[in-house]
Amino acid sequence: MTRHPGVVAFLFCTALALGLAALVLVVSTPPAHAQTQTPAFKIEALYSGMPEVYEGAAVRFQVTRTAVGTPGSNVTVEVEIWEPNLEDSNGANPSLQTHRITFNSSGITPPQHLSVTAYVDGVDESAETSHILKARLVPSNDNSYTVDAQNEAQFTILDPPSTIPTVSIASDAASITEGDAASFTLTRSGDTASPLTVQVHVDDPSGFTRGNHWDPPPTLPTSVEFGSGSSTAAVSLQTVDDHRDLSNDSLTVDVQPVRMGQNVPYLLGHTGLKTEASTTVADHDTAQELELNFGKDGVNDANLGEGNKLAFVVKRRQQDANSANPAILTVRIETNRDGDDWRLDDWTEDTTTGRLYKDYPLQITGS
Repeated sequence: MTRHPGVVAFLFCTALALGLAALVLVVSTPPAHAQTQTPAFKIEALYSGMPEVYEGAAVRFQVTRTAVGTPGSNVTVEVEIWEPNLEDSNGANPSLQTHRITFNSSGITPPQHLSVTAYVDGVDESAETSHILKARLVPSNDNSYTVDAQNEAQFTILDPPSTIPTVSIASDAASITEGDAASFTLTRSGDTASPLTVQVHVDDPSGFTRGNHWDPPPTLPTSVEFGSGSSTAAVSLQTVDDHRDLSNDSLTVDVQPVRMGQNVPYLLGHTGLKTEASTTVADHDTAQELELNFGKDGVNDANLGEGNKLAFVVKRRQQDANSANPAILTVRIETNRDGDDWRLDDWTEDTTTGRLYKDYPLQITGS
């Protein structure tokens, strides 16, 4: 049989090409036993020059990422804080706190700090030889991270000196009605001769101190002043008799702890993890059901020629009208029209959408 040289060359080159392709494929395939690296973390106490903390003062722990791990989703690390000597015979511990810290997915991110207040328990600390505040990195249940050997840190807890005042807070009334003022009284014990500034935080999740959405945000207090020789100071939060129909909710004032250091102006005085007081605000508004007609002459219509007036008719349900209570609301008009237009000079731009808008406050009165 006569072989055609061109065919032989073609078969040889094809076989060679296939062989090279197979070789490249084998080399580029990762080993079957390759593992995904898991990020690792450690924890340490930030002493600020001393390894002790007074009851009612705050200290900081630092959580550091020691191994990056394979880039992917964010990593949330769980930290437990507790005082071992407060655990009862059933294993319950009122000082136990659980905190979660989230680290970004890529790279060795900066360490994150956790501020913790030493529990105020009313026990003579001088009689407790092993009264400590401990922090522990909790091992991951889903293997999303590992814990280094340095997985615990601690502070020794001391009784505070009598020269440092302790501060507590109480609500003057358990509940109020919107439109009334919520009053709180702060009390200090110990040294009351000098003036004292105490940092506070106000939590108003339902916005009772603001009122309607068109009302400007209120200026809430961030500190309270004790006068010289005074053992009490007051905080008053005025709520707004607005037109929103809300569920009853709480106003809370929280006295902020002071970090342990060379100069501690005051300590928290309540038994527990933080010092706060709350007042429930009762809402007395009725929800309005409103109908809005939009278009030329107040008739719903998507088309309107230039030069025509755009009219709005706002109606409320008859049972609300029969009550004769006024209804206050706002109609917002938006447009995506751009370019110079003197007609829109007094409109406001919504920076999130790029639209121009103008608000028209309305009030429906009588029946």
